[in-house]
Amino acid sequence: MGARQMQQLTKAHIVETFNDLLREYPFEKITAKMIIDRAGVSKSTFYRFFLDKHDVLYFNYKNNIDQWVKNQGCKNWKELFVCVYASSLTDHAREKNAFAYSGADSYFQILYRYSYELVEMAALKNRGGGELGRDEKTQLSFFCYGLVSCYADWVRGKFYYTPQEMAEQMYLAMPAAYRDLWCNAR
Repeated sequence: MGARQMQQLTKAHIVETFNDLLREYPFEKITAKMIIDRAGVSKSTFYRFFLDKHDVLYFNYKNNIDQWVKNQGCKNWKELFVCVYASSLTDHAREKNAFAYSGADSYFQILYRYSYELVEMAALKNRGGGELGRDEKTQLSFFCYGLVSCYADWVRGKFYYTPQEMAEQMYLAMPAAYRDLWCNAR
């Protein structure tokens, strides 16, 4: 096994250890030391891959989205939304504990930021570059904020929809200009 492969396995082990902790504890109770101790890695190994626990949370979400796009073969936003909601059902404790923290670099902010980046990237890729206009940025911000708010509420049990039904609601709420723009370049 090569050094790069070993690094990828170590990073994946740290992330899975973090996920195990997140199934047991709210995000705010988890520390880098807890992750390091449970993973059985040194401090320097942890910090070689991640800045802090917030960075692990961001990487974990981004990696999941990217994997669903690549490996699950999601071909549109609705399919991706179904994957997000369905995974929450299979790992509900982790998602609920991730949303328990509302401070700086919260799960909510991470999901908002990456969702915005993903849709913006799809829009720019489809138009051949440039940047979004003021109105486009505002619409995208409203949508992503609402998307994450509804997801958090669904995780907390405030909505009683299946993953497919929630995916449909999110898709319908998406600004029409973005619905057919897909992010498969990731």
